[in-house]
Amino acid sequence: LVTGRTWKGTAFGGWKSRSHIPQLVSRVMRGELSLEPFITHTLDGIDATNAAVEALHSGSCLRAVVRYTPQPASEIASGGLRLISEVALHGGRQLKFAHASSACGCEMTFSCFLPPQHTTAGPGSSRAPSLEGGIPTLLWLSGLTCTDDNAVQKAGFQAIAARLGVAVLYPDTSPRGVPLPGDTASWDFGQGAGFYLDATAEPWSKHYRMESYLLELLPLARANLGLGKVGVSGHSMGGHGALTLALKHAGLFTSVSAVAPICNPSECLWGRKAFEGYLGSIEAGKAHDACCLIRAAGEQGKGASLPPLLCDFGSADKFMVEQLQPAALKEACSAANAQLTLRYHAGCDHSYFFVATVAEEHLLWHAKAMGALL
Repeated sequence: LVTGRTWKGTAFGGWKSRSHIPQLVSRVMRGELSLEPFITHTLDGIDATNAAVEALHSGSCLRAVVRYTPQPASEIASGGLRLISEVALHGGRQLKFAHASSACGCEMTFSCFLPPQHTTAGPGSSRAPSLEGGIPTLLWLSGLTCTDDNAVQKAGFQAIAARLGVAVLYPDTSPRGVPLPGDTASWDFGQGAGFYLDATAEPWSKHYRMESYLLELLPLARANLGLGKVGVSGHSMGGHGALTLALKHAGLFTSVSAVAPICNPSECLWGRKAFEGYLGSIEAGKAHDACCLIRAAGEQGKGASLPPLLCDFGSADKFMVEQLQPAALKEACSAANAQLTLRYHAGCDHSYFFVATVAEEHLLWHAKAMGALL
């Protein structure tokens, strides 16, 4: 209107304010849609309001942001990280960051809980890493459809981690804000389903590089947050990621566990779909299959040197037989002479109720291995 154009539809370009705009806001909050490309002018101070209106009238401005107060120090980028949110929790701090990822070629988000023993760690004001040798940390990998927010809000790690003096690092499950054909067509492939591997097939190979992303994230988090030894765990697809990354990258993680992991993905529908889509074949996916990796180590006489595994499953998990296949993991570990603690929990399903049920035992497993237990 301000440039002489004819207004057709609504102020939101055809979106309905009551039903559609909340969906759009949710996409932005999840990191699936970036607002930055639409903001062409950023001005500071209340006196700049008229300048913003003039820019809109000129036709050279798509959207203008006028900051009436200085940018808070906590939102200023530090060490390559941009702090999105911070809240006190169980005496510690629950943080959410965004940063540019060279591995994924886009902006990625992750969350981190810092326990009360180390509240001076991290970027902002005069904070600096507060523990010599770094903060013992659990890297938690979430499952299909999740963002980093799901485990932050549902798993219940923070109260236990606060007591143990352990940080919890929660990465996202896939790139966001880089639309690709078919990336939202199904819940088990594309966005929210990166499978913690580096895609080699087009069009996924440019951005869907979650294995490389995690190898990029760990030193970034260590440098900015003072993290130390790292154990890795995860749920479902994230359990698959925890097992395979620990098996493939010897020495990177102090300890490993998994909650209802996809144990043998080259033999289940979820895994086969991911391997064919991201890697071009199921055969290529065997390099990212925990059972295949354990069997290969056993054939080389190296099974006993693999890290001890803790895996929990709910006896009422409807995905256990067809998708998770714990029996295959037990067989592979037995044949390779690899150490496995495999447990079943009566009445538990595949949900975050189950994750919360075993959260304390898994944190204790990792805390003991990292020397966090006195």
